[in-house]
Amino acid sequence: MAQAQLALKYRPKQLEDVQGQKTTVDIFRAMLKKYYEGKASLPAGVLLCGPRGTGKTTTARIVARILNCKDRVGLTSCGVCVSCKQIDAGNDVSVLELDAASSGLVDDIRHLKDVALTSHSGNYRIFVLDEVHGMSGPAFQALLKILEEPPENTMFIMATTEPHKVPETIISRIMVFEYRRITESSIEARLKFIAEEEGISITPEALASISAYVDGGMRDAVMALDQLRYVADEITVEVFDEYYGVVGASEYFNMAECLATGRIVEGLQFLAEAYSRSSDVGQLVDGFSSFFKDLLLVKYGAASSFKELADSFNEAQLLQLINVAWDIRAKVRYTGMNNKTVLDLMYVMMARALGKGSSTSVSTPSQKVDKATLMSMFSGGAE
Repeated sequence: MAQAQLALKYRPKQLEDVQGQKTTVDIFRAMLKKYYEGKASLPAGVLLCGPRGTGKTTTARIVARILNCKDRVGLTSCGVCVSCKQIDAGNDVSVLELDAASSGLVDDIRHLKDVALTSHSGNYRIFVLDEVHGMSGPAFQALLKILEEPPENTMFIMATTEPHKVPETIISRIMVFEYRRITESSIEARLKFIAEEEGISITPEALASISAYVDGGMRDAVMALDQLRYVADEITVEVFDEYYGVVGASEYFNMAECLATGRIVEGLQFLAEAYSRSSDVGQLVDGFSSFFKDLLLVKYGAASSFKELADSFNEAQLLQLINVAWDIRAKVRYTGMNNKTVLDLMYVMMARALGKGSSTSVSTPSQKVDKATLMSMFSGGAE
């Protein structure tokens, strides 16, 4: 039998298993407890908003299991009754999951009310609307009408990474839960547990690298572990960096050292090598700002193997370098620029900020970037 994907196999099944969302879990737990005690009714709609991979859809399924489990104990679903198994498999007729971004037309939403009124085997009808921010205006209006007069024993659980796109008319009628990025230490602990359970050999350094890379998303971390276990007998930092196109600290060290010593052409060569392996310019820029941030923290007593390099810059210079990276990152994010020219631009601007660059131009083995070209690129002229 094919081995289940780790993200599915280790997906939380109970509220207490949801990582990094204590406030949300506590409120759901209190809300469900009062409902079963007959002291309060459940809201017709809730919105779960926050970064990807932080447990929004997982929470929706857990709540659906609790409400429809035939043999629950308190707020713990049994996991073995027909309802629990069908919800886990995604084929329970009482729980309907929709990608609202692709099924967000007004007729689709209107149809949900008809579905809610049909008979079903569960105690509660749950509609999980993922990426709800992608719905059309008329679809939101149709959803609003349902929320104003919701069918009995029906809950709409909406999830989004962009809550600002959900109309205020919807927000004002539902309960909103904020999901936070999961801490690196929590992700690292979970990955270590899964690796031990599955007999996966992974170094502590690789665990830390994966946990930092996923930016608070547990699902992405587990998926990375799942992929890497097939390509190496032991997952090391080098294995992770190679397969995910991650630029390591040693490479940022080389580029930063070249800046500190004025070896700009050599630094651009290191940058070109990093670019050839990286899958995302934005991540490279983020890596630069993070590396210089770490050097800055050395000034405040943080331990680092790069202390000698940190001493090559003063505090003001490191802040300048971080600001240059942030300015370029904004260009990548908001204008869509995503090529090597953007990185060369960043590096040249860093050199100028340190007084290391030429006042008119900087030559590289592959191109010559003069001041007029730099200004044109920074105003959005680069592709």
